[in-house]
Amino acid sequence: MEELDGDGGRLRNSQGVEIARDIVQFVEYRDAIRKGNLAEQVLKEVPEQVCGFMERIGFNPVALDQNSTPREQ
Repeated sequence: MEELDGDGGRLRNSQGVEIARDIVQFVEYRDAIRKGNLAEQVLKEVPEQVCGFMERIGFNPVALDQNSTPREQ
């Protein structure tokens, strides 16, 4: 399982090409349960993955005005 988790560096496919994203998060279940942070450990890389994906596709977020009410559709 740890071989699939790219935390130690970029992984490569069978042809030697670097993979675009590390989408595997290895968590030692017993340790995380004992510490009470299983969800935190499992989800900790998600924000970075989402941001990296959005950057790669060229998505530019638009800031929302916090004082405005949502438009009805």
